[in-house]
Amino acid sequence: MRDLLDDLLDLSRLRLGRFAMSQRRVALRGIVDAAVETAHSEIENRRHELTVELPARPVVLNADPSRLSQVLSNLLVNAAKYTEDGGRIALTARTDGTELVLTVTDNGRGLDEKATVSMFDMFWQSEVQTRSSHSMGIGLSLVRSIVQMHGGTVTARSDGPGHGSEFTVRLPLAPTGDDIAVDDDIAPLIDEDEATVPRRVVIADDNGDAAWSLATLLSADGHEVTSAANGGDAMALIAEQRPDVALLDIAMPGMDGYEVARRVRSEDWGRTMLQIASTGWGGETDRQASSAAGFDAHLVKPIDIGRLKELIARWRPAE
Repeated sequence: MRDLLDDLLDLSRLRLGRFAMSQRRVALRGIVDAAVETAHSEIENRRHELTVELPARPVVLNADPSRLSQVLSNLLVNAAKYTEDGGRIALTARTDGTELVLTVTDNGRGLDEKATVSMFDMFWQSEVQTRSSHSMGIGLSLVRSIVQMHGGTVTARSDGPGHGSEFTVRLPLAPTGDDIAVDDDIAPLIDEDEATVPRRVVIADDNGDAAWSLATLLSADGHEVTSAANGGDAMALIAEQRPDVALLDIAMPGMDGYEVARRVRSEDWGRTMLQIASTGWGGETDRQASSAAGFDAHLVKPIDIGRLKELIARWRPAE
């Protein structure tokens, strides 16, 4: 109901010419991160496998980041809804000349040829949607409007019912130039060479949604990520895998993050591991406590994914 009301409000704003847009130079990675986080609950609930593939080099757009994130999350949620449980969804991005090409594909129910053209019309619904969804046929129309307001296009294709769907968004890239700064909130913080080094990462957090979204976003950068839901399991997993990086929630049931960090540091194989504390507390005494336990960095929830990626990319094991 909340999503339907949001869509209806946006539709009204579009009709009245009051649809808010705030375009600036922004990095693609932050837009994708926000979209994946928004869609992850629907994807996780249906047990889908999501893969994300982005260019190694930073991609910059002149865009409203919240609106483009809305476009991508809408396409990801749609893919999740119209794919049978346990399906596969992929979000890929590539550059093509002066354009960015974003593609969301799934192995779901697919579309007939007529639907790939009509589905962006207001209030359009397929027979599949009518039978299995409470959608009002607004979301994809909003997607097209937002993309067009960014000077881009969106298209759909399918090999037919039962053969999955593919949605492609094409957007103009921002012109190059050092005189215009990229939005600091989602700017890439690492250079190309640093970003290409894969790491083995263990995430320990009793909040399953938080662990899942972080694992998905780090996996998109090529890192090998596993997770645990409590301190005891985290310690066992770290001892078994000897990862490069451990991101540990402090307030876990059983053994807390402090104790896990201390035990890891006491092992010969754990002395050079990058240990990052994840907590809701960011005071000076909290940071001192995490440092004393053996943590190398202290991140306050909600985790700044850009900062986390920067820490992982710049970590080098001691010689």
